[in-house]
Amino acid sequence: MHLSFHDFFQDNFITLALLLGVAVATISSRKSPIPAIGSIWIILALLLGRTFIVYVNQYAADFHPEAIDIRYATTVAEYMINPFLILLEILMLLENKIVKALLWIPAIANTLMLLILPRYGYAVVVYSEEFHYGGGPLRDASLVIDLFYLLTFLAVSLIHFRNYPRADRNVIWFVFALTGLAIWLEVQNIITGYLNSVISVDILFYYMYLNMAYQTDLEEKVLMQELELTQTNVRLMQEQISPHFIFNALYIIKALVFVEPKKAVQAIENFSVYLRRNIDSLKSSELIPFESELEHIEAFLAIETADESKPIQVIYDIKENDFKIPALTAEPLVENAIIHGLFKIQGPGILKISTYKDDNGYVVEIKDNGPGFEERPQTPGKERRGVGINNVRTRMKLQCNGTLEFENTGDGTCARLRIPFTTPILVSNSKN
Repeated sequence: MHLSFHDFFQDNFITLALLLGVAVATISSRKSPIPAIGSIWIILALLLGRTFIVYVNQYAADFHPEAIDIRYATTVAEYMINPFLILLEILMLLENKIVKALLWIPAIANTLMLLILPRYGYAVVVYSEEFHYGGGPLRDASLVIDLFYLLTFLAVSLIHFRNYPRADRNVIWFVFALTGLAIWLEVQNIITGYLNSVISVDILFYYMYLNMAYQTDLEEKVLMQELELTQTNVRLMQEQISPHFIFNALYIIKALVFVEPKKAVQAIENFSVYLRRNIDSLKSSELIPFESELEHIEAFLAIETADESKPIQVIYDIKENDFKIPALTAEPLVENAIIHGLFKIQGPGILKISTYKDDNGYVVEIKDNGPGFEERPQTPGKERRGVGINNVRTRMKLQCNGTLEFENTGDGTCARLRIPFTTPILVSNSKN
């Protein structure tokens, strides 16, 4: 046999063009949220292989009909590949590992059946003396498996996208009907030679549909996160600038004006920085440099430590500062440590602010030598403090997929913020 690649490309130009289109679409949307998008490349490889196998089979039938072994082997290969093409589409939607593993069984059983049973007299196709072929018992068994996967594909897709408008789900019915019709027409020898092209069209349509569906889900998720973040910002602003702190700051400034005017001017500047940082945090939902958050912390501490009747020693252990953090996350924890920790003990308080990085990301720690997180007394404002901590935890999760942890160290409390090296491109990168 002398195969011609020119003839191969000419006979399968439409199929190859469609496969190229799917490949280009996959590369263009490689960051798509579609789960198991790698299955697309396996499907394309199988389709390309099947296209060449069909070409070899047809070439042998046209020019070397007596080459029964080649015709039979290529036909068997076609029936082996068919179930896997549909199965891989199904697996793109499934998450349950047990169900995914079970769905491999029919396709593997089909492969083993086509390889082993012909030795015992069962055949996929049979050939007449004129070298014409007809379906054998194994072909029908293989088609039953194809039908099972087609129905499973329909059921899984409709269940997965059950909350989508009915009109949007028409693509699923189209893919199901077109694939089923093409297989039936091929088996009945009514219209042959187009199954690869039909499956390629199905893959292209289905991939475009999945991409559209998941992009829509992502956009809705981002909108919901932005709404939740906005609501959190409003609650945080209401809680962050407490009347008690404003009154206390103004009282300190008033006292300094008559005694130490220069310190009063500095206190006013610190107070303005503190207020500006609180207000600026609501203007954008993007991450801010840690140095900006540290400036906010220093402004707050400058006001608090101006009152020498409450001695507080502040220790900075800043090993890392070249990273970004959600605004108003570390600073509220400093306030919490002082107001509900250090002010509850007799004697001088110690506050330590540390930053470092580990294998997973950057870490910010705020430690105090107060009574401990669990042992702090139930005082008025505890409810406000709890809501504020929940807001910090929410902002960390939404803006950088970070976490907030508390640890009772035995001699105080350690609040720990963890910011991963890589953050999702969701709310943190959106524009208001």
